[in-house]
Amino acid sequence: MKLRTIFYLLMLVTPFLFVSCSDKNDDDDDDDNTGPTEKTNNEITNEWIHDQMKRVYLWNDELPASPNYKQDPESFFKSILSSKDLFSWIEKDKSKTTKSRAATGKYIGFTYLPMGYFETDETEYSSAGFFVTSVQENSDAYDKGLRRGQIIYKVNNTEITGENYLDLLEEGSSFTLSVYNLEGKKVTLPAISANALTDSPIVYSEVMEVNDIKIGYLVYNSFTRGTDDDGKDFTYDIELMQTIANMGDVQEFILDLRYNPGGYLSTAIDLASALVPNRSTENIFVSEKYNKYFGDSLETKFGKGIFDSYFMNVAYGTNTQIPRLNLSRLYVIATANSASASEAIINGLNPYFGNGAQLYHIGETTVGKDQASITVKSTNEKILWQLQPIVSRVTNSKGEGNYTNGIKPDISASEWEECYTMVDAQYMDGTKVRVPAASPWVGGMVELGSPDEPLLAVALEHITTGAVKDRKVKSAISTGTKKRISPLKYEGSRYKTIIDEDRFKDPK
Repeated sequence: MKLRTIFYLLMLVTPFLFVSCSDKNDDDDDDDNTGPTEKTNNEITNEWIHDQMKRVYLWNDELPASPNYKQDPESFFKSILSSKDLFSWIEKDKSKTTKSRAATGKYIGFTYLPMGYFETDETEYSSAGFFVTSVQENSDAYDKGLRRGQIIYKVNNTEITGENYLDLLEEGSSFTLSVYNLEGKKVTLPAISANALTDSPIVYSEVMEVNDIKIGYLVYNSFTRGTDDDGKDFTYDIELMQTIANMGDVQEFILDLRYNPGGYLSTAIDLASALVPNRSTENIFVSEKYNKYFGDSLETKFGKGIFDSYFMNVAYGTNTQIPRLNLSRLYVIATANSASASEAIINGLNPYFGNGAQLYHIGETTVGKDQASITVKSTNEKILWQLQPIVSRVTNSKGEGNYTNGIKPDISASEWEECYTMVDAQYMDGTKVRVPAASPWVGGMVELGSPDEPLLAVALEHITTGAVKDRKVKSAISTGTKKRISPLKYEGSRYKTIIDEDRFKDPK
Protein backbone atom coordinates (compact mmCIF):
# COMPACT_ATOMS: atom_id res chain seq x y z
CA MET A 1 0.00 0.00 0.00
CA LYS A 2 1.26 3.48 -0.87
CA LEU A 3 0.14 6.66 0.85
CA ARG A 4 1.12 10.16 -0.21
CA THR A 5 1.95 13.38 1.57
CA ILE A 6 0.54 16.45 -0.11
CA PHE A 7 -1.31 19.24 1.64
CA TYR A 8 -4.89 19.65 0.50
CA LEU A 9 -6.92 22.65 1.46
CA LEU A 10 -10.09 23.44 -0.35
CA MET A 11 -7.18 24.57 -2.37
CA LEU A 12 -3.80 22.91 -2.64
CA VAL A 13 -1.18 24.43 -0.39
CA THR A 14 1.79 22.82 -2.05
CA PRO A 15 1.89 24.33 -5.57
CA PHE A 16 1.73 22.16 -8.65
CA LEU A 17 4.57 22.33 -11.18
CA PHE A 18 3.67 25.25 -13.40
CA VAL A 19 4.45 26.33 -16.93
CA SER A 20 6.13 29.71 -17.39
CA CYS A 21 4.85 32.38 -19.76
CA SER A 22 7.19 35.34 -19.45
CA ASP A 23 6.85 38.87 -20.80
CA LYS A 24 9.94 39.75 -22.81
CA ASN A 25 9.55 43.44 -21.94
CA ASP A 26 9.49 43.03 -18.14
CA ASP A 27 12.93 44.50 -17.62
CA ASP A 28 11.89 47.77 -19.27
CA ASP A 29 9.44 48.57 -16.46
CA ASP A 30 10.34 51.98 -15.08
CA ASP A 31 13.69 51.18 -13.45
CA ASP A 32 14.81 54.74 -14.27
CA ASN A 33 11.76 56.51 -12.85
CA THR A 34 12.66 59.30 -10.45
CA GLY A 35 10.88 62.19 -8.82
CA PRO A 36 7.22 62.56 -7.92
CA THR A 37 5.99 60.49 -10.91
CA GLU A 38 7.91 57.35 -9.90
CA LYS A 39 5.60 54.33 -9.88
CA THR A 40 5.20 52.18 -6.81
CA ASN A 41 5.94 48.47 -6.92
CA ASN A 42 2.19 47.83 -6.74
CA GLU A 43 1.59 49.99 -9.80
CA ILE A 44 4.44 48.32 -11.73
CA THR A 45 3.08 44.89 -10.78
CA ASN A 46 -0.54 45.72 -11.57
CA GLU A 47 0.27 47.23 -14.96
CA TRP A 48 2.18 44.03 -15.77
CA ILE A 49 -0.78 41.92 -14.60
CA HIS A 50 -3.19 43.87 -16.76
CA ASP A 51 -0.92 43.61 -19.81
CA GLN A 52 -0.49 39.85 -19.43
CA MET A 53 -4.19 39.28 -18.91
CA LYS A 54 -4.99 41.24 -22.10
CA ARG A 55 -2.81 38.76 -23.97
CA VAL A 56 -3.79 35.36 -22.58
CA TYR A 57 -6.97 35.60 -20.45
CA LEU A 58 -9.93 33.63 -21.83
CA TRP A 59 -12.27 36.56 -21.12
CA ASN A 60 -9.83 39.29 -22.15
CA ASP A 61 -12.62 41.21 -23.86
CA GLU A 62 -14.18 41.81 -20.41
CA LEU A 63 -11.10 43.35 -18.78
CA PRO A 64 -11.58 46.95 -17.59
CA ALA A 65 -9.85 49.50 -19.82
CA SER A 66 -8.57 51.72 -16.99
CA PRO A 67 -8.41 49.81 -13.70
CA ASN A 68 -7.08 51.17 -10.42
CA TYR A 69 -3.39 50.23 -10.40
CA LYS A 70 -2.83 51.50 -6.83
CA GLN A 71 -4.38 48.44 -5.14
CA ASP A 72 -2.33 45.61 -3.69
CA PRO A 73 -1.70 43.02 -6.47
CA GLU A 74 -3.96 40.30 -5.06
CA SER A 75 -6.92 42.68 -4.74
CA PHE A 76 -6.20 44.17 -8.15
CA PHE A 77 -6.08 40.75 -9.84
CA LYS A 78 -9.38 39.66 -8.33
CA SER A 79 -10.98 42.98 -9.24
CA ILE A 80 -10.37 42.54 -12.98
CA LEU A 81 -11.58 38.93 -13.27
CA SER A 82 -14.70 38.10 -15.25
CA SER A 83 -17.81 37.22 -13.26
CA LYS A 84 -17.70 33.91 -15.16
CA ASP A 85 -14.28 33.08 -13.73
CA LEU A 86 -14.17 30.98 -10.56
CA PHE A 87 -10.71 29.51 -10.99
CA SER A 88 -7.97 32.01 -11.91
CA TRP A 89 -5.60 32.94 -9.12
CA ILE A 90 -2.49 34.89 -8.18
CA GLU A 91 0.23 33.91 -5.71
CA LYS A 92 3.71 34.98 -4.64
CA ASP A 93 6.49 33.82 -6.96
CA LYS A 94 8.38 31.65 -4.50
CA SER A 95 11.49 31.64 -6.69
CA LYS A 96 11.85 35.30 -5.63
CA THR A 97 10.91 34.84 -1.98
CA THR A 98 11.84 32.55 0.89
CA LYS A 99 11.63 28.85 0.09
CA SER A 100 8.69 27.03 1.58
CA ARG A 101 8.89 23.75 3.42
CA ALA A 102 7.71 21.98 0.26
CA ALA A 103 10.62 23.42 -1.70
CA THR A 104 13.08 21.85 0.76
CA GLY A 105 11.52 18.41 0.34
CA LYS A 106 9.85 18.34 3.77
CA TYR A 107 6.28 17.10 3.99
CA ILE A 108 3.91 16.68 6.88
CA GLY A 109 2.94 13.10 6.00
CA PHE A 110 -0.80 13.36 5.41
CA THR A 111 -3.47 14.74 3.09
CA TYR A 112 -6.55 16.63 4.17
CA LEU A 113 -9.55 18.61 3.02
CA PRO A 114 -10.42 21.84 4.83
CA MET A 115 -14.17 22.01 5.30
CA GLY A 116 -16.79 23.71 7.37
CA TYR A 117 -18.31 21.48 10.05
CA PHE A 118 -20.54 21.76 13.12
CA GLU A 119 -19.23 20.81 16.55
CA THR A 120 -22.56 19.13 17.29
CA ASP A 121 -25.75 18.62 15.32
CA GLU A 122 -27.29 21.32 17.56
CA THR A 123 -24.62 23.99 16.87
CA GLU A 124 -25.97 26.96 14.92
CA TYR A 125 -22.78 28.29 13.27
CA SER A 126 -20.03 26.29 11.59
CA SER A 127 -16.37 25.88 12.47
CA ALA A 128 -13.51 25.16 10.04
CA GLY A 129 -11.44 22.00 10.23
CA PHE A 130 -9.07 19.76 8.31
CA PHE A 131 -10.59 16.36 7.49
CA VAL A 132 -7.72 13.88 7.23
CA THR A 133 -8.08 11.84 4.02
CA SER A 134 -4.89 9.74 4.17
CA VAL A 135 -1.79 9.33 6.33
CA GLN A 136 1.51 7.95 5.07
CA GLU A 137 2.37 4.91 7.16
CA ASN A 138 6.11 5.65 7.47
CA SER A 139 5.49 9.26 8.54
CA ASP A 140 5.87 10.83 11.95
CA ALA A 141 2.20 11.82 11.68
CA TYR A 142 1.19 8.15 11.54
CA ASP A 143 3.50 7.24 14.43
CA LYS A 144 1.96 10.01 16.56
CA GLY A 145 -1.58 8.71 16.01
CA LEU A 146 -3.01 10.72 13.11
CA ARG A 147 -5.48 8.65 11.08
CA ARG A 148 -7.77 8.98 8.08
CA GLY A 149 -11.18 10.29 9.11
CA GLN A 150 -10.03 12.40 12.05
CA ILE A 151 -10.87 16.12 12.11
CA ILE A 152 -8.08 18.56 12.97
CA TYR A 153 -9.55 21.60 14.71
CA LYS A 154 -6.38 23.29 16.05
CA VAL A 155 -2.81 23.66 14.78
CA ASN A 156 -0.19 24.69 17.36
CA ASN A 157 -3.08 25.58 19.69
CA THR A 158 -4.57 27.97 17.10
CA GLU A 159 -8.19 27.41 16.13
CA ILE A 160 -8.64 26.81 12.39
CA THR A 161 -10.78 29.49 10.79
CA GLY A 162 -11.91 30.47 7.32
CA GLU A 163 -9.29 33.23 7.34
CA ASN A 164 -6.19 31.38 8.54
CA TYR A 165 -6.63 27.86 7.15
CA LEU A 166 -4.41 28.48 4.12
CA ASP A 167 -1.40 29.33 6.27
CA LEU A 168 -1.40 27.12 9.37
CA LEU A 169 0.48 24.18 7.83
CA GLU A 170 2.38 26.10 5.15
CA GLU A 171 5.59 26.80 7.06
CA GLY A 172 7.44 25.07 9.86
CA SER A 173 9.20 21.83 10.68
CA SER A 174 6.86 20.54 13.38
CA PHE A 175 3.21 20.94 14.32
CA THR A 176 1.02 20.11 17.28
CA LEU A 177 -2.42 18.99 16.13
CA SER A 178 -5.62 18.87 18.15
CA VAL A 179 -8.11 16.41 16.63
CA TYR A 180 -11.39 14.65 17.02
CA ASN A 181 -10.06 11.09 17.14
CA LEU A 182 -11.82 8.04 15.72
CA GLU A 183 -13.91 7.78 18.87
CA GLY A 184 -15.04 11.38 18.43
CA LYS A 185 -13.06 12.60 21.44
CA LYS A 186 -11.01 15.79 21.42
CA VAL A 187 -7.31 14.96 21.92
CA THR A 188 -4.01 16.74 21.25
CA LEU A 189 -1.40 14.58 19.55
CA PRO A 190 2.33 14.79 20.30
CA ALA A 191 4.20 17.22 18.03
CA ILE A 192 4.47 15.94 14.46
CA SER A 193 7.69 16.52 12.50
CA ALA A 194 7.83 17.09 8.77
CA ASN A 195 9.87 14.42 6.99
CA ALA A 196 11.73 14.08 3.70
CA LEU A 197 9.06 11.74 2.32
CA THR A 198 7.86 10.82 -1.13
CA ASP A 199 5.16 13.11 -2.44
CA SER A 200 3.73 10.69 -4.97
CA PRO A 201 0.16 11.40 -6.08
CA ILE A 202 -0.47 7.64 -6.03
CA VAL A 203 -2.09 7.28 -2.63
CA TYR A 204 -3.11 3.63 -2.92
CA SER A 205 -2.87 0.87 -5.53
CA GLU A 206 -3.87 -2.78 -5.43
CA VAL A 207 -5.02 -5.68 -7.55
CA MET A 208 -8.06 -7.23 -5.87
CA GLU A 209 -9.63 -10.60 -6.62
CA VAL A 210 -13.36 -10.63 -6.00
CA ASN A 211 -15.45 -13.59 -7.18
CA ASP A 212 -12.45 -14.69 -9.30
CA ILE A 213 -12.40 -11.27 -11.04
CA LYS A 214 -9.06 -9.43 -11.09
CA ILE A 215 -9.73 -5.75 -10.38
CA GLY A 216 -7.16 -2.97 -10.53
CA TYR A 217 -7.75 -0.17 -8.01
CA LEU A 218 -5.85 3.12 -8.05
CA VAL A 219 -6.35 6.14 -5.77
CA TYR A 220 -4.76 9.08 -7.57
CA ASN A 221 -4.77 12.51 -5.91
CA SER A 222 -3.26 14.93 -8.43
CA PHE A 223 -1.98 15.07 -12.00
CA THR A 224 1.52 15.98 -10.84
CA ARG A 225 4.47 15.24 -13.12
CA GLY A 226 7.34 14.98 -10.67
CA THR A 227 9.24 16.29 -7.70
CA ASP A 228 10.60 19.65 -8.86
CA ASP A 229 9.00 23.04 -9.52
CA ASP A 230 9.99 23.61 -13.14
CA GLY A 231 7.95 20.91 -14.88
CA LYS A 232 11.07 19.15 -16.20
CA ASP A 233 10.89 16.14 -13.92
CA PHE A 234 8.51 13.28 -14.85
CA THR A 235 9.18 10.93 -11.93
CA TYR A 236 5.54 10.62 -10.91
CA ASP A 237 4.31 10.18 -14.49
CA ILE A 238 6.75 7.28 -14.90
CA GLU A 239 5.62 5.83 -11.57
CA LEU A 240 1.99 6.10 -12.68
CA MET A 241 2.64 4.18 -15.90
CA GLN A 242 4.70 1.53 -14.07
CA THR A 243 2.03 1.11 -11.38
CA ILE A 244 -0.65 0.45 -13.99
CA ALA A 245 1.65 -1.86 -16.00
CA ASN A 246 2.51 -3.86 -12.86
CA MET A 247 -1.17 -4.60 -12.30
CA GLY A 248 -0.93 -6.97 -15.22
CA ASP A 249 -3.89 -8.36 -17.08
CA VAL A 250 -6.72 -7.03 -14.90
CA GLN A 251 -10.28 -7.61 -16.04
CA GLU A 252 -11.75 -4.48 -14.42
CA PHE A 253 -10.30 -1.15 -13.35
CA ILE A 254 -11.42 1.38 -10.72
CA LEU A 255 -9.82 4.82 -10.95
CA ASP A 256 -10.40 6.78 -7.74
CA LEU A 257 -10.21 10.56 -8.30
CA ARG A 258 -12.39 11.53 -5.32
CA TYR A 259 -9.86 14.07 -3.96
CA ASN A 260 -8.14 14.97 -7.23
CA PRO A 261 -8.43 18.69 -8.15
CA GLY A 262 -6.42 18.42 -11.38
CA GLY A 263 -2.92 19.20 -12.58
CA TYR A 264 -0.98 18.77 -15.80
CA LEU A 265 -2.95 18.07 -18.95
CA SER A 266 -0.03 16.00 -20.27
CA THR A 267 -0.33 13.66 -17.27
CA ALA A 268 -4.07 13.32 -17.91
CA ILE A 269 -3.29 12.35 -21.52
CA ASP A 270 -0.83 9.70 -20.28
CA LEU A 271 -3.43 8.22 -17.93
CA ALA A 272 -6.26 8.39 -20.47
CA SER A 273 -4.04 6.66 -23.04
CA ALA A 274 -3.61 3.70 -20.68
CA LEU A 275 -7.35 3.45 -20.02
CA VAL A 276 -8.93 4.07 -23.45
CA PRO A 277 -10.19 0.98 -25.31
CA ASN A 278 -8.43 0.17 -28.62
CA ARG A 279 -6.00 3.04 -28.32
CA SER A 280 -5.08 4.92 -31.47
CA THR A 281 -2.70 7.88 -31.59
CA GLU A 282 -4.88 9.31 -34.35
CA ASN A 283 -7.77 9.79 -31.92
CA ILE A 284 -8.27 13.04 -30.03
CA PHE A 285 -8.52 12.97 -26.24
CA VAL A 286 -9.37 16.67 -25.71
CA SER A 287 -9.31 19.94 -27.63
CA GLU A 288 -8.88 23.52 -26.37
CA LYS A 289 -10.21 26.93 -27.40
CA TYR A 290 -8.52 30.27 -26.54
CA ASN A 291 -9.27 33.95 -26.86
CA LYS A 292 -8.79 35.18 -30.44
CA TYR A 293 -5.54 37.09 -29.80
CA PHE A 294 -3.80 34.28 -27.91
CA GLY A 295 -5.31 31.55 -30.09
CA ASP A 296 -4.19 33.21 -33.32
CA SER A 297 -0.67 33.75 -31.98
CA LEU A 298 -0.40 30.10 -30.91
CA GLU A 299 -1.71 28.85 -34.23
CA THR A 300 0.75 31.07 -36.10
CA LYS A 301 3.66 29.80 -34.02
CA PHE A 302 2.78 26.10 -33.72
CA GLY A 303 0.32 25.29 -36.53
CA LYS A 304 -3.40 24.55 -36.80
CA GLY A 305 -3.30 21.22 -34.94
CA ILE A 306 -1.93 22.74 -31.77
CA PHE A 307 -5.29 22.79 -29.99
CA ASP A 308 -5.91 19.03 -30.25
CA SER A 309 -4.36 16.56 -27.78
CA TYR A 310 -4.14 12.96 -28.99
CA PHE A 311 -3.72 9.67 -27.19
CA MET A 312 -0.09 8.55 -26.93
CA ASN A 313 1.96 5.36 -26.81
CA VAL A 314 4.86 6.87 -24.85
CA ALA A 315 4.40 9.02 -21.72
CA TYR A 316 4.97 12.72 -22.40
CA GLY A 317 8.57 13.85 -21.81
CA THR A 318 9.83 10.29 -21.17
CA ASN A 319 10.76 7.04 -22.91
CA THR A 320 8.26 5.10 -20.80
CA GLN A 321 5.76 2.99 -22.72
CA ILE A 322 2.13 3.55 -21.80
CA PRO A 323 0.42 0.23 -20.93
CA ARG A 324 -2.73 -0.93 -22.70
CA LEU A 325 -5.41 -2.23 -20.36
CA ASN A 326 -7.89 -3.02 -23.17
CA LEU A 327 -10.84 -2.51 -20.83
CA SER A 328 -14.41 -3.28 -21.75
CA ARG A 329 -15.58 -0.89 -19.03
CA LEU A 330 -14.06 1.60 -16.62
CA TYR A 331 -15.18 2.76 -13.18
CA VAL A 332 -14.21 6.31 -12.15
CA ILE A 333 -14.87 7.48 -8.59
CA ALA A 334 -15.28 11.25 -8.64
CA THR A 335 -16.92 13.63 -6.20
CA ALA A 336 -17.52 17.28 -5.38
CA ASN A 337 -13.75 17.49 -4.77
CA SER A 338 -12.85 16.23 -8.28
CA ALA A 339 -12.16 18.87 -10.89
CA SER A 340 -10.40 20.04 -14.00
CA ALA A 341 -8.03 17.32 -15.30
CA SER A 342 -10.10 14.75 -13.36
CA GLU A 343 -13.23 15.90 -15.17
CA ALA A 344 -11.31 15.87 -18.48
CA ILE A 345 -10.61 12.17 -17.92
CA ILE A 346 -14.34 11.43 -17.67
CA ASN A 347 -15.42 13.75 -20.48
CA GLY A 348 -12.49 12.92 -22.77
CA LEU A 349 -12.84 9.14 -22.44
CA ASN A 350 -16.63 9.01 -22.69
CA PRO A 351 -16.76 9.01 -26.53
CA TYR A 352 -14.57 5.90 -26.60
CA PHE A 353 -16.64 3.87 -24.16
CA GLY A 354 -19.52 2.81 -26.40
CA ASN A 355 -20.43 -0.11 -28.63
CA GLY A 356 -20.24 -2.56 -25.74
CA ALA A 357 -17.78 -0.62 -23.58
CA GLN A 358 -19.01 1.53 -20.70
CA LEU A 359 -17.62 4.20 -18.39
CA TYR A 360 -19.35 4.42 -15.00
CA HIS A 361 -18.92 7.54 -12.87
CA ILE A 362 -19.53 6.68 -9.21
CA GLY A 363 -19.87 9.30 -6.49
CA GLU A 364 -21.13 12.86 -6.68
CA THR A 365 -21.50 15.71 -9.15
CA THR A 366 -18.03 17.10 -9.82
CA VAL A 367 -16.84 20.71 -9.47
CA GLY A 368 -17.51 21.82 -13.06
CA LYS A 369 -14.22 23.16 -14.43
CA ASP A 370 -13.96 22.71 -18.20
CA GLN A 371 -11.10 25.21 -18.35
CA ALA A 372 -7.30 25.23 -18.38
CA SER A 373 -4.65 27.69 -17.23
CA ILE A 374 -0.99 28.57 -17.70
CA THR A 375 1.55 30.10 -15.34
CA VAL A 376 2.64 33.65 -16.11
CA LYS A 377 5.86 34.89 -14.45
CA SER A 378 7.90 38.06 -14.73
CA THR A 379 11.66 38.52 -15.14
CA ASN A 380 11.42 41.87 -13.33
CA GLU A 381 12.72 41.42 -9.79
CA LYS A 382 10.28 44.09 -8.57
CA ILE A 383 7.35 41.86 -9.52
CA LEU A 384 7.05 39.24 -6.78
CA TRP A 385 3.84 37.64 -8.03
CA GLN A 386 2.94 34.98 -10.59
CA LEU A 387 -0.42 34.44 -12.27
CA GLN A 388 -2.45 31.36 -13.10
CA PRO A 389 -5.16 32.76 -15.39
CA ILE A 390 -7.78 30.68 -17.16
CA VAL A 391 -6.81 30.70 -20.85
CA SER A 392 -8.88 28.00 -22.55
CA ARG A 393 -11.96 25.80 -22.53
CA VAL A 394 -11.59 22.04 -22.90
CA THR A 395 -13.88 19.74 -24.93
CA ASN A 396 -13.76 16.08 -25.95
CA SER A 397 -13.42 14.65 -29.45
CA LYS A 398 -17.11 15.25 -30.09
CA GLY A 399 -16.86 18.89 -29.10
CA GLU A 400 -18.68 18.18 -25.84
CA GLY A 401 -17.83 20.23 -22.77
CA ASN A 402 -19.49 23.12 -20.99
CA TYR A 403 -20.01 21.12 -17.80
CA THR A 404 -19.79 24.22 -15.63
CA ASN A 405 -22.44 22.78 -13.31
CA GLY A 406 -20.36 19.64 -12.88
CA ILE A 407 -20.51 16.13 -14.31
CA LYS A 408 -23.31 14.11 -12.72
CA PRO A 409 -22.59 10.54 -11.57
CA ASP A 410 -24.10 7.45 -13.16
CA ILE A 411 -24.28 5.89 -9.70
CA SER A 412 -24.66 8.25 -6.73
CA ALA A 413 -22.80 7.50 -3.50
CA SER A 414 -21.24 9.56 -0.68
CA GLU A 415 -18.59 8.66 1.87
CA TRP A 416 -19.67 11.69 3.90
CA GLU A 417 -23.28 10.53 4.25
CA GLU A 418 -22.15 7.10 5.43
CA CYS A 419 -19.18 8.06 7.60
CA TYR A 420 -20.24 11.23 9.44
CA THR A 421 -23.34 12.72 11.00
CA MET A 422 -24.61 15.12 8.36
CA VAL A 423 -26.79 18.13 9.07
CA ASP A 424 -28.80 20.41 6.82
CA ALA A 425 -27.40 23.92 6.65
CA GLN A 426 -27.10 26.87 4.32
CA TYR A 427 -24.53 29.44 3.26
CA MET A 428 -25.11 33.09 4.02
CA ASP A 429 -26.65 33.55 0.55
CA GLY A 430 -29.24 30.87 1.31
CA THR A 431 -27.68 28.05 -0.71
CA LYS A 432 -28.55 24.79 1.02
CA VAL A 433 -25.85 22.22 1.79
CA ARG A 434 -25.29 19.14 3.93
CA VAL A 435 -22.35 19.45 6.31
CA PRO A 436 -20.59 17.03 8.71
CA ALA A 437 -20.99 17.36 12.45
CA ALA A 438 -18.35 16.08 14.85
CA SER A 439 -21.00 14.96 17.32
CA PRO A 440 -22.79 12.61 17.43
CA TRP A 441 -19.77 10.72 16.09
CA VAL A 442 -20.52 7.76 13.81
CA GLY A 443 -17.04 6.49 12.99
CA GLY A 444 -15.26 8.70 10.47
CA MET A 445 -13.88 7.54 7.11
CA VAL A 446 -13.17 3.88 6.38
CA GLU A 447 -9.59 3.15 5.25
CA LEU A 448 -8.91 3.42 1.53
CA GLY A 449 -8.77 0.00 -0.09
CA SER A 450 -11.12 -1.61 2.40
CA PRO A 451 -13.99 -3.42 0.65
CA ASP A 452 -16.26 -1.73 3.22
CA GLU A 453 -15.19 1.78 2.18
CA PRO A 454 -18.46 3.20 0.76
CA LEU A 455 -17.39 4.37 -2.72
CA LEU A 456 -15.18 1.36 -3.41
CA ALA A 457 -17.92 -0.94 -2.10
CA VAL A 458 -20.37 0.49 -4.66
CA ALA A 459 -17.91 -0.11 -7.52
CA LEU A 460 -17.21 -3.67 -6.38
CA GLU A 461 -20.92 -4.43 -6.03
CA HIS A 462 -21.64 -3.18 -9.54
CA ILE A 463 -18.72 -5.15 -10.99
CA THR A 464 -19.81 -8.38 -9.36
CA THR A 465 -23.61 -8.08 -9.63
CA GLY A 466 -24.30 -5.54 -12.36
CA ALA A 467 -26.41 -3.41 -10.00
CA VAL A 468 -26.19 -1.48 -6.74
CA LYS A 469 -28.63 -1.81 -3.88
CA ASP A 470 -29.72 1.23 -1.88
CA ARG A 471 -27.13 1.80 0.82
CA LYS A 472 -28.20 2.50 4.35
CA VAL A 473 -27.01 5.92 5.53
CA LYS A 474 -25.66 5.67 9.07
CA SER A 475 -25.82 9.37 9.84
CA ALA A 476 -28.34 10.98 12.15
CA ILE A 477 -29.87 13.75 10.01
CA SER A 478 -30.94 17.13 11.34
CA THR A 479 -33.60 18.73 9.19
CA GLY A 480 -33.58 22.36 10.34
CA THR A 481 -32.21 25.06 8.03
CA LYS A 482 -31.32 27.67 10.67
CA LYS A 483 -27.74 26.45 10.75
CA ARG A 484 -25.29 28.72 8.96
CA ILE A 485 -21.99 27.75 7.34
CA SER A 486 -19.42 30.34 6.33
CA PRO A 487 -17.51 29.66 3.09
CA LEU A 488 -13.74 29.36 3.28
CA LYS A 489 -12.03 32.30 1.62
CA TYR A 490 -10.86 32.47 -2.03
CA GLU A 491 -10.33 28.93 -3.29
CA GLY A 492 -9.67 29.41 -7.02
CA SER A 493 -6.23 27.82 -6.98
CA ARG A 494 -7.42 24.42 -5.84
CA TYR A 495 -8.61 23.28 -9.25
CA LYS A 496 -6.11 22.94 -12.08
CA THR A 497 -5.63 21.85 -15.66
CA ILE A 498 -2.20 23.13 -16.61
CA ILE A 499 -1.07 23.47 -20.22
CA ASP A 500 2.30 22.03 -21.25
CA GLU A 501 5.25 24.37 -21.50
CA ASP A 502 6.71 23.08 -24.78
CA ARG A 503 3.55 24.24 -26.54
CA PHE A 504 2.69 27.51 -24.90
CA LYS A 505 5.85 29.24 -23.75
CA ASP A 506 6.58 32.88 -24.53
CA PRO A 507 3.70 33.66 -26.94
CA LYS A 508 4.36 36.64 -29.22
